Amino acid sequence: MWALYALSIHSDIQTKLREELFTIQSDNPTMDELNSLSYLDSVVREMLRIHSPVTGTMRVAVKDDVVPLGMPFVDKKGKICDNIL
Repeated sequence: MWALYALSIHSDIQTKLREELFTIQSDNPTMDELNSLSYLDSVVREMLRIHSPVTGTMRVAVKDDVVPLGMPFVDKKGKICDNIL
């Protein structure tokens, strides 16, 4: 939807993309033919950059990370620590 909207606003880009698409002679282009269209690739990548399909991803750790230390140390309370949680 966003790609069609952007192309309707920018007729120069739409024209350039249409010209590139008309270089393919087949009604059912192969993936190799589609992959060879560099301007189409640029338009699709730019649409995905500007209008990301996923606006945010929430991540939650399932377990705590433990960072081992090369040399243990004694903390303020006198406890020997050999890793950091």
